[in-house]
Amino acid sequence: MKKRYVKKTALIIILLGVIKVFTFSQQTIKPFVVSVGGAQSTGIFNVLTAGEPLIGKGNHPLAGLGFSYALTTKIKFTGIAKSSTSILWRWNCPLTNVNFQIFNSAEQPVSPLLNQGVNSFLETKLTPDTVYSNYLRIYQDADYKDSESFSVTTFPSKPWMIELFSNGQNADIVIGQEDFDGHYSGISQAQLKDPDGLAYDAYGNLWIADYGNNRILRFAPPFTNGMNANLVIGQADFVSDACGLGQNKLCHPTKIAFDKDGNLWISDTGNNRVLRFKPPFSNNMSADIVIGYYSFDTNFKYSPPLSNSLNTPVGIDFDSNNNLWVADSWNHRVLKFEPPFYNGKGASLVIGQGDLYTSDPGCIYGSITAHCLGLPVDISFDIYGNLFALGFYNSRILKFSPPFYNNMSASLVIGQSDFNSSENIGVTPSSFKDPRGLNFDNYNNLSVADTSVGRIMKFKTPFANGMNASIVIGKNDFYSTTPSLGQNGISSPHDNIFVHYKDAAYLWVSDTLNNRVLRFKQTNSPFSDIQMTSFKVTWTGNLEFDFHYLAEISPKEDFSEIIKTCLLYTSPSPRDLSTYRMPSSA
Repeated sequence: MKKRYVKKTALIIILLGVIKVFTFSQQTIKPFVVSVGGAQSTGIFNVLTAGEPLIGKGNHPLAGLGFSYALTTKIKFTGIAKSSTSILWRWNCPLTNVNFQIFNSAEQPVSPLLNQGVNSFLETKLTPDTVYSNYLRIYQDADYKDSESFSVTTFPSKPWMIELFSNGQNADIVIGQEDFDGHYSGISQAQLKDPDGLAYDAYGNLWIADYGNNRILRFAPPFTNGMNANLVIGQADFVSDACGLGQNKLCHPTKIAFDKDGNLWISDTGNNRVLRFKPPFSNNMSADIVIGYYSFDTNFKYSPPLSNSLNTPVGIDFDSNNNLWVADSWNHRVLKFEPPFYNGKGASLVIGQGDLYTSDPGCIYGSITAHCLGLPVDISFDIYGNLFALGFYNSRILKFSPPFYNNMSASLVIGQSDFNSSENIGVTPSSFKDPRGLNFDNYNNLSVADTSVGRIMKFKTPFANGMNASIVIGKNDFYSTTPSLGQNGISSPHDNIFVHYKDAAYLWVSDTLNNRVLRFKQTNSPFSDIQMTSFKVTWTGNLEFDFHYLAEISPKEDFSEIIKTCLLYTSPSPRDLSTYRMPSSA
């Protein structure tokens, strides 16, 4: 197929919250004119046929080359942005006994001298969102030839993303109530009392810590309003609610999490312990491991604490190495437990205290610093392995970056203007009032349950000290205290989780004082108008027929994971090609 190159044509593809731009330059094919003052080459050029002599006069770029090639031979020099600070330059050259070097528009070399056989070079340490124009120089003995310059723009430092949710949006599913107007507690297969922690398993089941009924409930998709749970842990049946101690009992469970092996871990807060339940799961099953004690029949609070004791544990999470981290709230610390796990296992690391045997409430009664935790009630890891800890008493979130060590200081604070502040005002875009839950979505955005205000606040990455939230759910805006019930109101949320299921994003919220769990479905999508089957392409410049364009789709901002490709092509007519239908195989 005859290929053509389009003059300064920009392909802008709006896909799943990410924009990526591909730029093509006009590369006119010309034969060399081998005479004094011969025509300058472009990025694509022809060389001499066999038997044609070189008229090497003056300082002609190719004077003295004693090689001959077919007229159809072409050499192309292009580039593509790989990140906000790097560009990959590429070329195709069949010539032998040559070397290459890349120069910028100031005629300064940006690469070392490259040998024959090398066909690419990654230029790094560049400035985000900046145009770079380079050209390729081809050396043969003492002679050289330059390609035409090719321009590439690096990615922005903060790629543009579509916000999936909207301020004050309505929920689409309610669990624990028959409709969105109900708010009474109960004890049955379909009712809740002060629900707290939420988790999703690998099969798409929703798990709820039913705090007031001293149990964990499992709900299986498809989800519907007022649906029944299909499994209960912590009680003998769906109508019992007593607080208990033992291998199959719970007392005021709060947060729940799954490890990489599919084991269910429950923060049994009222019993000062964390329990592990190993699949397959069944009603009223027994735990197989307890953290906090050596046996299942004790819940004594140690003061001062031990390396293997807990006092009102709440938040739990796992890092990428399957280490268990626990927010040991009333010991004002976060503990790390390394596998293998067994009853009475001791922690290997502590954050918030100087050692594993103290529980200094410094952030409550003393000066506030970057390394103390005042009643940590939840923890979560972002996609880069950073630990975020939520301090309830100081209404702030602290970020701790690896490598982790005892009593380390935080590197970032959200909810306060600096590390020494502890205002508990809420009702602004940058502050909390008694927050209790935090989590990350697939794009590393942070969602926080701002409990006393009754809202979920979403903070978009990259994060900064004292930053504003970008979205609020549960209230009409960042300065409202209403509504507190209905389809778009929340009262005292304790947790939230983000899930992506069957091509849509969902936010689940434990609406604690309304005794229900709400689901919010994404309201915005680049595909919302075309039902996820096509996408719109905006072109500038000229289009030429019989030319292929490649579209790349990725869920990551830096395009580190390409999940789909779609080959778009023009035809001789028509030339108005603004919208394409995605092939069913894409």
